[in-house]
Amino acid sequence: MELKFFGHASVYIKTDKVSIVTDPWFSKKGAFLGSWYQFPDNTEIDFSWTKDLDYVCLSHEHEDHYDIEFLKSLNKDVKIIIPNYGDDLLYDEISKILDNEIIQLNTREKIQLGDVTFCAVIQSIPGWDDAALIFETPQGVVANINDMKLTDVDLTFIKDNFRIKYLFKQFSGASWYPMVYPYSDEEKDTISKKSVINKFNTFINVCNDLEAEYNFPTAGPPCFLDDDLIYLNTVSYSRFPDQSDFYYYSTEKNFKNIDILLPGDSANIADIAIQTENNLKSLCFTDKKKYLNQYKLKRVKEIDDHKNKFTNPNYSLIEKCKNHFEPLIKSSRFFRKQIDSKILLNLIGNGINEKIVVDFTDANNCVYHYNEDEIIYTFNFEAKYAELIFDGKLQWEELFLSLKFSASRSPDVHNEFLMIFLKYADIKSFKNYQKFYNSKMRNDTFELTRNGEVYEVQKYCPHAFGDMSKGVIDGDYIYCPLHNWCFSLIDGKGKDNVLKLKISKKNDNEKKI
Repeated sequence: MELKFFGHASVYIKTDKVSIVTDPWFSKKGAFLGSWYQFPDNTEIDFSWTKDLDYVCLSHEHEDHYDIEFLKSLNKDVKIIIPNYGDDLLYDEISKILDNEIIQLNTREKIQLGDVTFCAVIQSIPGWDDAALIFETPQGVVANINDMKLTDVDLTFIKDNFRIKYLFKQFSGASWYPMVYPYSDEEKDTISKKSVINKFNTFINVCNDLEAEYNFPTAGPPCFLDDDLIYLNTVSYSRFPDQSDFYYYSTEKNFKNIDILLPGDSANIADIAIQTENNLKSLCFTDKKKYLNQYKLKRVKEIDDHKNKFTNPNYSLIEKCKNHFEPLIKSSRFFRKQIDSKILLNLIGNGINEKIVVDFTDANNCVYHYNEDEIIYTFNFEAKYAELIFDGKLQWEELFLSLKFSASRSPDVHNEFLMIFLKYADIKSFKNYQKFYNSKMRNDTFELTRNGEVYEVQKYCPHAFGDMSKGVIDGDYIYCPLHNWCFSLIDGKGKDNVLKLKISKKNDNEKKI
């Protein structure tokens, strides 16, 4: 059996009876408005395998996990398998451009692909459509966890049903925070380092839980080649550490069952430790700036094409903004109540600076021009990107991941409901999120003893449903083990976020906070 890594989150499996590739991203055009490029470059690997390809298995809709141009290049007999997320967004997008058969697989459902059994485990957290791609092969179980945020429920299912031999998982960030906010470099450095270390520790914890024989840090990082963003690759507060950063961190923590793959490498070879040792000597790790400067020269045309692809409008976007936001805000009392504030879109371009307020406090008059309103979030970006969003050609999250914007908050507190609202921007998805938010997972509790008092505490973090019973307590705060979100043990309020954790004394009838 061939088991190869093709870069980023792409894994290739070939047996005597079937050939499969996951999450292909080979485009030289980059992703997310041309901001992201593959690191290391994977566009020059041997592509002869494509002529015999049987299946493409996709985890989710992000551009760095499915390459439209690559999919278009495949013959019509190749079947595309996607998770069934309860909406048809990914299916509709692919079916518009491909004539290939598309198979939607329900979570935890198994399908036979030749002599390989495939199972997609859709994550239990709403707000992030993602799935682990698990393959039972003649040479053992291959699990591509990619970007999936594993809850205890997901992790338990995988542990109980699969003995993983080869584990591929994201270790690096995919976030715009704190880089786009007006903090000092020192403040950004403090925030980012905590997040990076938490991400690293999460990877190690998952490896320990799943006990795979081989663990591969993959699904990132991207690199940035545009002049305006290239500094993000090496600045101290970057959220995008590379494979070598993680390798040396994990060995320092005495977790040494880590191997580093470069695009085109085999993952099931006997001398994989030697391959890792040699890979760590590659220029992309030993002299990253030099490598990126060389890489950038190969992408000059693509970078320029992106810069010139769209032009800023010389007219107001207020009507398009109304058409975009008004139906969404009117549709969801839940999100209006949870956000209950105003945000400002500061649209820049062609000498026009249009300031548009989106008001979640008023379902009937929710979009209008700024007039000294009290604002909780301000987003500054070029009007051409706003028009793409309002026209349905760009998603808010794609803009955010591009890092081609800046933002500020007043007060400086994260509003998870706002970000979920913008990410979904879909009425059906709003209803699904509300249903899950009020589900049993949110109401489950555990007992916590503190200062001689017994407390009943909400078990699952309201951010991404990490198991708070495994959280770290530091003084009057408890930290979620999944993303390090912090909550007060006194009143349940989030630190630097608007979410709350339910907590009450068990030995009296105090009202739950």
